[in-house]
Amino acid sequence: MCCEKMRPLWLFSFLLSFAAYLPVCGEPFPCLNPSIQSGRLRSVDMKGDGWSIAVSSIFQRHLDRWIYGHGLIENRCWPSHPELSSADPEMARFCDFDFDTVWSEWDVSRNPDPYANPPSAGKCGDHFGTSPAHRHGYLFGQVFRKEYGEIISENCTGNGEGGGEVSLESDGAQKNEQTLMHEFRGLCGGRLPELGEFPREKVIVSDWSPSAPLTPFFLKRDLCRNGTRDEMGKEEGDAKRKSELWGEAAELSKRIAEITGHSPVPPEDKSGEYLDNVFDCTVVHQCHGLSDVPPPFLTDEGATLWEGADTAETSWRLFSFDFWREREGGRRLVEYGSQAYGYFFYVLLDRFVAALQGESSERLFIQVMSDSDMTALLGLLDRQRGARRPPWGSALVWELWERPSASSSSSPSSSSTETGEGGKGEGGGRNIPMERAVTLSFNGESINPCPPLHFPSKSDSPSRSVSSSHSQTDSHSGGEGSSEQPSSSSSSSASSLVCSLEDFARWVSHMIPPREWCPEFYENYRRVSRASSGDPTAGVLEGFCSSNAGHLEVPDLSEMADKPYFK
Repeated sequence: MCCEKMRPLWLFSFLLSFAAYLPVCGEPFPCLNPSIQSGRLRSVDMKGDGWSIAVSSIFQRHLDRWIYGHGLIENRCWPSHPELSSADPEMARFCDFDFDTVWSEWDVSRNPDPYANPPSAGKCGDHFGTSPAHRHGYLFGQVFRKEYGEIISENCTGNGEGGGEVSLESDGAQKNEQTLMHEFRGLCGGRLPELGEFPREKVIVSDWSPSAPLTPFFLKRDLCRNGTRDEMGKEEGDAKRKSELWGEAAELSKRIAEITGHSPVPPEDKSGEYLDNVFDCTVVHQCHGLSDVPPPFLTDEGATLWEGADTAETSWRLFSFDFWREREGGRRLVEYGSQAYGYFFYVLLDRFVAALQGESSERLFIQVMSDSDMTALLGLLDRQRGARRPPWGSALVWELWERPSASSSSSPSSSSTETGEGGKGEGGGRNIPMERAVTLSFNGESINPCPPLHFPSKSDSPSRSVSSSHSQTDSHSGGEGSSEQPSSSSSSSASSLVCSLEDFARWVSHMIPPREWCPEFYENYRRVSRASSGDPTAGVLEGFCSSNAGHLEVPDLSEMADKPYFK
């Protein structure tokens, strides 16, 4: 195959449901984010007519890896069929390299491949990244260089003590760290990041690492644990057991287990996990060219079976989002989503603001997490695009654009700040009215950065627009009584693909959990430039609001701490 070696991709025709994601050598299979091959980060481009990128933030899935250990299937992908492992020469060649990264030492002998039969421990280890990820990461980094060369110097200074242009953040797993390293290599002229400029505590986060200021702890999902969230969890759990999805996933698991040879069939409450395990096996084997999939999966019936399983497995993950989306016109989705991952958007907005005000020199943020994290964000942003498991390297790309305002005074969709040359807030004493807009793309396709959700009142919802020669946003209140729904890939128009910065800030303000719901976030999130103040709520939005003379009419963090928006 294109990734490393040619293999007949008809073996996995059952995964036609992924055809929209990636054509590999002319055949459909979801090995990679198509942006890596096409070099395209967005389908609606703002470049031209005076627009330029000021800041970009990329949240992505890791690249190529071996299989996780899956206790539910006893680390056997298909017991009824001979199976290759990373001990076999076919796979071992993908793992013959030093597994260490800039930030961690990884000894595969301590964590051997659970799918390799003794006495061989295999060559890959449990879910470790593989060598194709190095090349794919380098290629993706070159895409970043092409797109962001105007705001990132050739040497790509880091985010250490001296400040820098690039921020690197990653889940503490070898596959994620390798992805981050090699994308940086492609972006920065072939050099790898150095520990001095990218300290481990500023880059790596893990489920077991404590939340602390100046660390990327906010990349972890479900930081907000409280009585309200516990009650919601019980309600959605009870509903899931009574749902059609519960029975559908159980039936699909039973049919698939008959083919794979897994016995006994996993219990019904493990159906989603079982479908996840089998998908992991098939994707990893195919994308590394291992032709050992059970033949029944290769028929037309098998294709239909797996299309249903793909949808069911992802719906199992997103059940909470779907359940609350249907409650009270979407109001409960915002309540749930703010606690599940809403604080992520606050950090995103804060970083945009910091760059505009000259408080931060960082212009490109690269964050590498896992598919479960990306699926959660898609559950809030674009459910239709989140209906399938995202391929390796899938990326959500937020971009902040700016251009000098056409008028001498600021309009409601532009903001006036003291900016230096290029409007980057680096001094110079010029007061240039700037128009600013936010865009979002997923795997090269532009999507709505301010999707309709429930807002407390229509007067609080995004209502202004920003125009360009390419696109223009319309009103998307999403309030009670609104008939607007999140746009799909087929129905999206350019008018729903750009938000003014003010509208984006309003959207984010409704996604931030109140302090009593998420004290861990409020206690620990503050940027380096504000760490000395000792007040985690100081200046996050207030400064931007005041400097723009009220043009950005969103609540500041201290207001949000005392006002439960969702009750």
